Amino acid sequence: MIVLLDDVGFGAASTFGGPVPTPTLERIAGAGLRYNQFHTTALCSPTRAALLTGRNHHSAHMGTICEIAYGFPGYDSVLPQSTATVAQVLQMNGYSTALFGKAHFTPTWETGPAGPFDRWPTGLGFERFYGFLGGDTSQYEPALYDQTTPVEPYLGATTITSPRILPTRRSSGSGCRRRRRPTSRFSCTWRPGRHTARTTCGRSGPTGSPASSTTAGMRCGSRHTPARSRWASSHPARS
Repeated sequence: MIVLLDDVGFGAASTFGGPVPTPTLERIAGAGLRYNQFHTTALCSPTRAALLTGRNHHSAHMGTICEIAYGFPGYDSVLPQSTATVAQVLQMNGYSTALFGKAHFTPTWETGPAGPFDRWPTGLGFERFYGFLGGDTSQYEPALYDQTTPVEPYLGATTITSPRILPTRRSSGSGCRRRRRPTSRFSCTWRPGRHTARTTCGRSGPTGSPASSTTAGMRCGSRHTPARSRWASSHPARS
């Protein structure tokens, strides 16, 4: 399983010397291996393209986010057919694959419900997809897709759960497992949306002021930590 935390800096987690406690990740790292040479671009689409393909993001034509792609080599946001994804490679070697959450690597003009679907997760090696396309979506009425079919919103539900919400859907993960061969392995990529949107106010924060979460994030980002000292992470810009 690969978990990609959106917009979370390398130097934030305590696992890599940062100030945010991540005890579960520390236990996992303590019992396994800790890698530190994946070069994130600090942008959604390029980082995802690099992680998906194992190539420099320019080689994957994803020099910037999909919404502002332009016609220069390496910046058109169109993943070439010659660039295999890790999901396609795993699938060819007997794995069943799935992606849940944010998929921000499809060209903007191909994200409509009519497709084309070649560069949707289902066209890039993932047998199952349940999530959203693009940079972000509403936390209250998210524009979700099940495979390539839009999911009806669950606004107005009378219970705390709904059959349309991912954790309660039996088909999301089990469907992939049911179809695979008994001897095949399972690979899953979970990509949640932004940890806390910059426009999300804290519980006590007024709506007319900057979100308290943003203030906390800036305070955390500007703090000197062992991770920042060792890996020379850049500090956030100040206005």
